[in-house]
Amino acid sequence: MTGPDGEPLAGALVDVWQANADGFYDVQQPDVQPERNLRGLFTADHDGRFWFRTIVPRYYPIPDDGPVGQLLAATNRYPYRPAHVHFIATAPGYRPVTTHLFVDDSPYLDSDAVFGVKESLVRPFPLVDDPGRAAEAGLPNPFRAVHFDIALLRADQTPRPRGTRTMATADRNAGSLQDLIDATPNLVDHLYNDTPGPHSRIRADLNPVPTEFSNWRDEQRAWRETAILFDQSHHMPELFLSGPDAFALLNSIGVNSLANLDPTRAKQFIGCTARGQMIGDCILYAHSDQTGDHYELVSSMPLLNWVEYQAKTGDWDVTIERDNNTSDNPTGRRAKFRFQLDGPNASEIFDAVVEGDTAEIKFFRTARVRIAGVEVLVLRHGMAGHKGVEISGPYEHGEKVRAAILAAGAEHGLRQGGTKAYFSTLYEQAWVAYPLPAIYTGEDLRAYREWLPADGWEGKFSIAGSFVSNNIEDYYVTPYDLGYGHIVKFDHDFIGRDVLEELAPNPPRKKMTLVWNADDVLRIVGSLLEPGVPYKYLELPVADYGNMIQRDEVRSLDGTFVGLSTYTGYSINERKILSIALLDAEHAVPGEEVTILWGEPDGGSRKPRVELHQQTLVRATVASAPYAAAVQQMMRSSI
Repeated sequence: MTGPDGEPLAGALVDVWQANADGFYDVQQPDVQPERNLRGLFTADHDGRFWFRTIVPRYYPIPDDGPVGQLLAATNRYPYRPAHVHFIATAPGYRPVTTHLFVDDSPYLDSDAVFGVKESLVRPFPLVDDPGRAAEAGLPNPFRAVHFDIALLRADQTPRPRGTRTMATADRNAGSLQDLIDATPNLVDHLYNDTPGPHSRIRADLNPVPTEFSNWRDEQRAWRETAILFDQSHHMPELFLSGPDAFALLNSIGVNSLANLDPTRAKQFIGCTARGQMIGDCILYAHSDQTGDHYELVSSMPLLNWVEYQAKTGDWDVTIERDNNTSDNPTGRRAKFRFQLDGPNASEIFDAVVEGDTAEIKFFRTARVRIAGVEVLVLRHGMAGHKGVEISGPYEHGEKVRAAILAAGAEHGLRQGGTKAYFSTLYEQAWVAYPLPAIYTGEDLRAYREWLPADGWEGKFSIAGSFVSNNIEDYYVTPYDLGYGHIVKFDHDFIGRDVLEELAPNPPRKKMTLVWNADDVLRIVGSLLEPGVPYKYLELPVADYGNMIQRDEVRSLDGTFVGLSTYTGYSINERKILSIALLDAEHAVPGEEVTILWGEPDGGSRKPRVELHQQTLVRATVASAPYAAAVQQMMRSSI
């Protein structure tokens, strides 16, 4: 402790406090931590020196409910603070100071939720191997040590302003995904406990579309009995690719054949690492006009990032434009609106709203038509697995097109669907959206991780469920795991081809549906009405609670581990709780009985959506995927 000229401040007081190794202060855990835990008041000696021993602090999220959470969401910021120790330093005749000391290898130094980080406050906490010093300080060896000074101004001096990092600087200097991995002792633990999740599936704050227009039960029924209109304009990022090498670039990445790709058809485009593990899948459109051929990729932020990286680091003559999802979009608007019209009455509504004659559009084929005077692109594709069309066009005309569709659908029982119903379409259709991208390991991918930002989607995925492994690779999947074997084609060279070609004859896993036992479902719900800790809450219609990575253990009746359950939820059309599962091939047999371990170990993780609960085994029956017979019959029909 010194004054402004370096004079020692004997008798100065230093008030210190910090969070514990789990990121909690004593006042947040009065029943767990002793009173005034990790708090101290120290007096400087005659040379102005003081010292203390403690634990290395941990980064943590500030409470993000209420207005604070709304503000963070509106500004697209993390709720996290980097690891730090608090200080209040005082001395008679000097200006007091309240400040922090930040750990230099902590995540979130460049995105502190409260903008408290300054370069002068960041210090290394190096590991010291010195048994003598350790014994003197009463510490185990080795230990970490940090040295720092606090200088106070005299009471008559005016502080000189010092700038903190602006948001723009933080964005530029947030560090890479590799930096985050290097600074995180256990990556799975970080993604399991401390990440907010980047997708709007269980975060209504990231999507302006209402959660319900009427109620999710009737909205689910609409796609089976009449018709539903979903608004997809906000949650899916897009990438636009053009240039002489655009097709060749895509062909080198996609596992599926692009030989017949043209402006009349779309593709489900899949990208993998060199180890044949998935990065993501999206919809690929081909367009052609007077400027030449260009391509549009819709959804899957990790795959769009992978395409952009390959384009920028390879010898490709291409141009890329990004139009991110609304919550990650600095412009505040989108380039295109996107609606999904689905259900058995979709054909009649589509015929009524389109100007002029409508030709037959086969599955995954496209056509350009006019609605309300606006030229739109139509893709024959059912989000709910029925006779659906995806309609897109210039964003500024979206409301006009929506109004025309709703008017045409009024006599056909058309309903608008909110996000609760929309994100529950997966269970009947059996689509495993957003697998964890297999990019967190492998030296061959280090350069890619160094290119990715720490605060991108890859650093924010939220893992959940009863399956917990310290090896992040246990969460990776291949196209065969997700039922895409029919899409993989070996008529061209692509990243990961050699591995997938070896895997093709005997894929070890198969995608199936698990139908939950009704008595066990009632038992879980009933635990809310009984004393003691209940089972993990079954939110309806979307019961899975990770942000997109839900993984629950599936075992045979003799206790053998046979696979993983992913998305879980309720279908009012089937009157069942359904899970989409990735099962070992020998157990992917319709009618086989298995168990699902529902809930997380040790009372649950630190995720805000996870309450204190206990685990329970749920009996389930293996069924086909897709599960719904209506989906299987109508999925590939024309409109």
